[in-house]
Amino acid sequence: MFQEALESCEKAIEIDPHNTKGYLKKATALIKTRGDLQSLKLICETIACVIKYEPDNVEALKMLAEQESLYKHALKQHEDYIRSLALFTSEGGEANSIKVSHKKGGNLIIKASG
Repeated sequence: MFQEALESCEKAIEIDPHNTKGYLKKATALIKTRGDLQSLKLICETIACVIKYEPDNVEALKMLAEQESLYKHALKQHEDYIRSLALFTSEGGEANSIKVSHKKGGNLIIKASG
């Protein structure tokens, strides 16, 4: 059901890239099916398209604030999980660590050092 709605919204947006209702409906469908960091990021990007064309759209601004908060919380939980794996012991018994950071786009960078 949500997949059909998503496809319908994407077609509407393809026909008219300024279709803010299409973006809002797409974001709503994505919210119903979200499951990971990538989908949360896509939701935020989709809502941002509405704000790009309608900067005063109260519904979109509220929705973006909520979804960005969820995204940031999920990203922090993911980073905390990675950090919980940060100290490990190599075969030689040396302690190693993993440094976790993320780029502006939300991609995690994991660097091991020893």
